[in-house]
Amino acid sequence: RPLKYAMAGGVVMRFFQPPAVRFARRVNPQPVLTEPAGYLKNRFIHYHFSRGLTQWFEKHNQYATWEAQEWIDAEQAAPISFKPLLGRDRNARLQAIKRISFALPFRPALKFCYMYFWRLGILDGRSGLHCCILMGVFEYMIGIKVREMKYVQRGGEL
Repeated sequence: RPLKYAMAGGVVMRFFQPPAVRFARRVNPQPVLTEPAGYLKNRFIHYHFSRGLTQWFEKHNQYATWEAQEWIDAEQAAPISFKPLLGRDRNARLQAIKRISFALPFRPALKFCYMYFWRLGILDGRSGLHCCILMGVFEYMIGIKVREMKYVQRGGEL
């Protein structure tokens, strides 16, 4: 069923003119614009679990690999900056929050608590609980993939 709180629509660019944008990420691509952005007045409906849990796990396993690589690349590229948090660019703020969150301990539990309590996923009932748990699991998958990738980079074998 649609989740009103736990997975309320985020800001994802869906419609664009190719010459005016390039994307900086593989998962939830972040647009880099050469012209001003416009926004839809209504929500874009997206069904996160419409194809079942097997498909969700397969998709999020790949997303976790991409996110882990993004995490490692960001760590190697530059130190964490708090400056974008004060800027007007919504996407830059979201990326800064994500980058800062990489350094936080207990990311999976924090993600669950954020979605379940702060975003009010608790009001979505059992479906909201399951969704918030799965998003915590996704954060855990990212974290252990980062550890695995760093291990391999240091010469370890799987």
